[in-house]
Amino acid sequence: MNKEELIELKDKLLKLKHINDVEKILPHCSAYEFLVETSKDRKDSFALNYLGRKYTYRELIETIDAVANGFSKLGVKENNIVAMGMLTTPEAIINFYALNKLGATVYMINATHEKPAIKEELMDSGASVLVINDIFYDNDIKQFTDELKFEHVIACSLDDSFPIAYYKDRIKFKVVENLKKIGNACNKDSKCIRWKEFLNECRWLEKKSASVYSKDGIAVISSTSGSTGKPKRPALSNDNMNAMPIQMGMTCDAFAPNDSIFTTLPIWILYSLINSVHEPLCLGVTVDLDPLFSSKHVSERLKQYKFNHWNTIPPYIEDMISDKKLKGLCLEHLKTITTGGDYRSPKLKELGENKLFENGSSCEIGQGYGLSELGGSFCYTYEKNLPAESVGKPLVGNRFKILNLETGLPCGVNEIGELYLYSPTLMKEYFNNEKETCEAIITDENGIRWYRTQDTAHFDENGCIYLDGRLRRIEISRDSNGVPTKVFPDKVKQVISKHPLIDQCEIVMVPDEKRITKPIAYIVMKEGYFLDSELKSEINDLCIANNIESYIIPSEYFSLDTIPKNNSLKTDYNKLKKLYNEENNKKSDFKKVLNLFKNKSIKTS
Repeated sequence: MNKEELIELKDKLLKLKHINDVEKILPHCSAYEFLVETSKDRKDSFALNYLGRKYTYRELIETIDAVANGFSKLGVKENNIVAMGMLTTPEAIINFYALNKLGATVYMINATHEKPAIKEELMDSGASVLVINDIFYDNDIKQFTDELKFEHVIACSLDDSFPIAYYKDRIKFKVVENLKKIGNACNKDSKCIRWKEFLNECRWLEKKSASVYSKDGIAVISSTSGSTGKPKRPALSNDNMNAMPIQMGMTCDAFAPNDSIFTTLPIWILYSLINSVHEPLCLGVTVDLDPLFSSKHVSERLKQYKFNHWNTIPPYIEDMISDKKLKGLCLEHLKTITTGGDYRSPKLKELGENKLFENGSSCEIGQGYGLSELGGSFCYTYEKNLPAESVGKPLVGNRFKILNLETGLPCGVNEIGELYLYSPTLMKEYFNNEKETCEAIITDENGIRWYRTQDTAHFDENGCIYLDGRLRRIEISRDSNGVPTKVFPDKVKQVISKHPLIDQCEIVMVPDEKRITKPIAYIVMKEGYFLDSELKSEINDLCIANNIESYIIPSEYFSLDTIPKNNSLKTDYNKLKKLYNEENNKKSDFKKVLNLFKNKSIKTS
């Protein structure tokens, strides 16, 4: 859509009387059809750039059409489910849109999960076709596909779209491919078709597959990160997917002709698929790809791509700041960097922006907030100079309400309660999980579907949202008088993270005989500094100065080199609790040994 169309649509939307009327004026078509429609005036502009291999919109759509014919010949049709475990490469994007054109549902598999989890996902999908990177297709996954009676496997190599000439990236990717060949099952599986062979067959097919759209159909299913519980599987429609680029286009004016966005996160993460692939492609922005991105060397991609936009995560900003090769590199081309997925401290924002400023960029490091259930972003700091602690304002068409945890009544300015969200991107359901769906989506008396986030939040007088913690992370402890009370660990984390010598902090609640649970802190220090008694005293003073009650101040501190992350690069709280239990067991064993020696000493005397 061009800017004039977006402005006209925004004017209509702002005049609507009811919150969910926005869904009536958005286009109703498949994600594939929306991509074709929005790119019709820029067919010769670049859609993808894969480490030097560029696809125009014309070539991309022609390839998608050919591959759709190929899937159709394999028997894939409307409402079929196809499993996909792909890093973000041109083949992943082509396969997704080709399947979407046929009206099929793409069930995203996290190919880096533990093998039992992958088997569960494959079983849950009910698919008979799997599209996967060959580096993941080992003997275990072959066995799963045999047991589950998969009919076809399409295996894509990371270098399938590379230019013919050998150069640094191709050599690196080839090394990865060769290392993964040990135990690779592609050449031993008769149902496995290599991508290049599949694509060649597709190009010879004459029958052109028709585009299919169903308003009630599911376009994509993916898994949540599971950072606060067992992963669930949000199922989004085409309308959910297409709402995001329209809302983003109406909300901000960040994208210009010939802009590019750097996309690194795997396509099985909906934030990557929708916010970093579908959205920019539909808004005319070139998507620069790197499936094996090393955040330690972001300077190399900044120099190579000169990208203008980057949707990323806080750990990658930390690595960018530490990248010594960034020194002297001109970054005038950088327009927006937005972090999401996990807490990003104001201090990290300041350090990152100082680094960018040193390199000639006036880019602010924005913060966003969203969920897989809403296809990615719900709000972000798209306006300049918003408070660093805020996650910004909702996109045009989105609404929020915050309800008191005790009474369920709407909260006022700066009152903490539970956050509920409305958006036209809100999923249809959790796949195969009616109970969880009913608990998560609340329909009010006006027929508006609200998503219950289980996040605590408040808002200020300007409508900016501030996150205060996860309800699932709220635990019961005893206060100074021994009275059971609720504890918000994330509130403590945000305060401790302000200390200038601390790089990162995480708070975990662990069992305690007297207090039910007690808070402990894991700290990552800045380089050259150490966690000692003086620093612990300073942290206590900082907590008191920020109105943290004494019973919530951590009772123990542990120093780590890095905070452990799960597959979605969010804090792995289960691993932190396990670390604490291991440390506790060591102390217990040591005490037992000491007591043994003491007893022996007494007997001897």
